[in-house]
Amino acid sequence: MKATLCLACLVLAAGATLAADVKPLKTLAKHEEAVHSVAFSPDGKALASGSWDGTVILWEVSSGKRIATFHGRSVVVESITVPIPIDSVAFTPDGKTLAATGASGTVDLWDVATRKKTHALQSSDDARLYTVAISPNGKMLASGGSEDKFEVWDLATHKVIGKFENCPLVSQLAFSPDSKSLAWGGSRGVIEIWDIATRKMVVRIADASMDNYISALAFSPDGKVLASSAPSRDDAIMLWDVKTGKNLFTFTDADKWGADSLAFSPDGKLLAAGTTNQMVWLFRVAAGNKLVRIATLRGHIFGVAFSPDGKIVASGSYDNTVKLWDVSRLLPCAGGPDSLPIGEPKVREE
Repeated sequence: MKATLCLACLVLAAGATLAADVKPLKTLAKHEEAVHSVAFSPDGKALASGSWDGTVILWEVSSGKRIATFHGRSVVVESITVPIPIDSVAFTPDGKTLAATGASGTVDLWDVATRKKTHALQSSDDARLYTVAISPNGKMLASGGSEDKFEVWDLATHKVIGKFENCPLVSQLAFSPDSKSLAWGGSRGVIEIWDIATRKMVVRIADASMDNYISALAFSPDGKVLASSAPSRDDAIMLWDVKTGKNLFTFTDADKWGADSLAFSPDGKLLAAGTTNQMVWLFRVAAGNKLVRIATLRGHIFGVAFSPDGKIVASGSYDNTVKLWDVSRLLPCAGGPDSLPIGEPKVREE
């Protein structure tokens, strides 16, 4: 019996690379400013990217070609038209509608097929919006930003059906997979999970290590775990029990930068973290909800997303590009040994 190194399943120490195994499939370069948000269409054939250049570009994933450009809002400053940055994009579950928001204080809805803007959901106080989320059942849209509240909209009537106030600077929103709960994170390092029907808070997470705003939130596909990141003194990526608010695991080896975006793979076995130190980290979510880092993808990262089949990770970059990464060779790592520490390769016995 001999030990054979499984190259596709290398677990990387801090600062290591996996250049031989993880390379960009495509680099999509049509934006003129940083790409702050990316989202795959439900069928995985298209990708939307929202940029600080005020546009949303729709890309064909297979070819990397630009399908369409949706122009957001702009303002005139001293006779110069200046585009308003777009911070967040999201598809409806049927893939027919694309939502985008940002500093304009409005959520714009576009018909993907006709490329036409269909509705504009205006924040009640014209506040800057940082985040938009669409419920998995396709019935609701949530938006939040600078005015200490978030709003929930009915996507059929395009009317506000709920206002949740006293929420300091809502930087992140995430619907639970069953669409019954909504998590938000804000400027004071607090995370709350609200029951949408009753409009009551069911869980509040206020960990002392999160002494700054919440920069990323993501529910696991089974709805049992909430992942978060905050640029705190530990710059930690944390996993929380959704029912109890208990901390399940904390990953603090973030090179003192933290993550700006988080995304679970569709099967919940991997977690992608887009960090501000120019990398996407891929973690295996091991038994006991421990995180084991298995790869590092290089780039200036703001947004990350998994394709519906879990084989591609898209990243939005500060260098104005979108990169598509083939992570299919790393998928066997998702079933690796739970005790495998960071810095050691996975070994297969033969």
